[in-house]
Amino acid sequence: MNRAVSILLQLESADSVAKDALAMRCGVAARTISTDVAQLNNSLGTAASIRFSDGRYRLLIVDADAYRRVRDRLAIVQESFNDPQWRAAYISSPGCCTA
Repeated sequence: MNRAVSILLQLESADSVAKDALAMRCGVAARTISTDVAQLNNSLGTAASIRFSDGRYRLLIVDADAYRRVRDRLAIVQESFNDPQWRAAYISSPGCCTA
């Protein structure tokens, strides 16, 4: 499971989760969690948001169906990109990695 989806699932299962606890569970620094959450908030759009208060993150879901679609898409995209064959095909595709 990729880290972004892991963060979402942990936030789904609790009212709030401490930043340090998320970092420890994911095996990364707290700063990495902050970066991941910022990227997740961009991906979630208007379906949901992750708020930070008093050292804890909280997931606020506005549109449950849209949220599930975003979460599922994140899982598929990240899982695919971690596949070496998919990654090699992407890197060798036209338009990739050009300035």
